[in-house]
Amino acid sequence: MGFRPDRPVVIYSAGETRDIDATYLAWILEGLGQPSVYVLDGGFGKWSLENRTVTRRYPVIEPTVFTPAAFTPDGRPSTT
Repeated sequence: MGFRPDRPVVIYSAGETRDIDATYLAWILEGLGQPSVYVLDGGFGKWSLENRTVTRRYPVIEPTVFTPAAFTPDGRPSTT
């Protein structure tokens, strides 16, 4: 999916009713050691209502290796 520790990950949901899915995914990624994870406030619905740019061009994502750390619920590396 192109995850790299030097690039932030932005997650968005469809809008009002599915925000918990984006939040849950952000929590999981942080727990697995992804250092910069963000949830788009208001999701795609708010983005569209604010007339922000939307395209259907998908970037070419070079394969990467995401080596997850041991899951820690608070997102901090385990000390054990």
